[in-house]
Amino acid sequence: MSDKLPWGHKTLRAWMRATHGWLGLVAGALFGTLGLTGAILVFGMEISRVTVAEMSSTLASPGLSLRELVSIAEAAEPSDRRATAIAPALRARDVATVSFSPSYFHYHPDRLDVLLDPVSGDVIRQHVYGQQPIPLLFRLHAHLFLQDSGFWIVSIAALLLVLTSLGGLYLWWPTRRAKVHLCNAPSSGRLLFDWHRFIGVVFALPVVLASVTGIFVALPQYFTFLGGPHYSAFAFAPEPRASMWEGDIGPDAAARTASAAFPEAELLLVRMPEGTGFYHVVLRQPGEPRKQFGGTRIAVDASNGDVLAVRDPLRFPKGASFLEWQYPLHTGEIFGIAGRVFMLLGGVALPALLVTGALRWYRRRLPRGSR
Repeated sequence: MSDKLPWGHKTLRAWMRATHGWLGLVAGALFGTLGLTGAILVFGMEISRVTVAEMSSTLASPGLSLRELVSIAEAAEPSDRRATAIAPALRARDVATVSFSPSYFHYHPDRLDVLLDPVSGDVIRQHVYGQQPIPLLFRLHAHLFLQDSGFWIVSIAALLLVLTSLGGLYLWWPTRRAKVHLCNAPSSGRLLFDWHRFIGVVFALPVVLASVTGIFVALPQYFTFLGGPHYSAFAFAPEPRASMWEGDIGPDAAARTASAAFPEAELLLVRMPEGTGFYHVVLRQPGEPRKQFGGTRIAVDASNGDVLAVRDPLRFPKGASFLEWQYPLHTGEIFGIAGRVFMLLGGVALPALLVTGALRWYRRRLPRGSR
């Protein structure tokens, strides 16, 4: 079958080679940035935990209640703001984190975090969430610090990366049986070419997978129709309460209510009812796709402890489950530690492809005797 293009004299293969090369040269720096930051973020939670150098107690005793920790953090917070969330310590040497976000959006870059020893209540340190290394890398990776327009740029880059990867596989396929020189190549140019081809083929799967799922993660508002009401966290807005604590069941009771509904789940976060009238409790069930951040949510009425809404990923219909899988596939966590390492290597492969491809392009433009 001929691969001659109907609109010109160049073959399809020559056109694909040119497109593959120019896409890599023009957008390669962006591809490399997204890949490298993504590779680091695969283990971002572990890195963040290590960066808290002053670890807390060993949790040998039960520790303070959530309300006590919130009260201590509010007393230590200089601007007299109300806490918006608390993340309890999950394991020995972890800290409890009480957050003060300027909006209901928990991951606001201006959020203040107060880190506490969960047993003694000592304030270990305070920091602005958005100024920490991992959140900064996340904002660079997710939207290039450009907010809404950045999400679109990253999504378009992901689409171009898919086309570039598939184009590279198309170019490689006819030569797949050719000998690959990764050390003793006939020339340095051939060595660059073989390394570029080897990296591109071996890591095409994680690169394409991360790119496709990244579009779903970056622009979720355009895909929520697939999940319907099951996918949205909570589709209601209770009347705001005038006082946070007056007639309030408290975060501990809200956490117990949530744990009673999901006895095998791990408590990750309790968001306060200020401005909403309900506690937003985040849990992680065994077997759910989101292994790190959890996808189970319960809204508990702050005045009487009634359960107002439940988000259970293990009971999602197919459309909602498809959407719920996108982020765990993007990070590789759905396949455990092996999947995360695989995605990390795929991210590192992108700057490696940029370097080998750019060097090969440069050498091909040198006089033949200088290559």
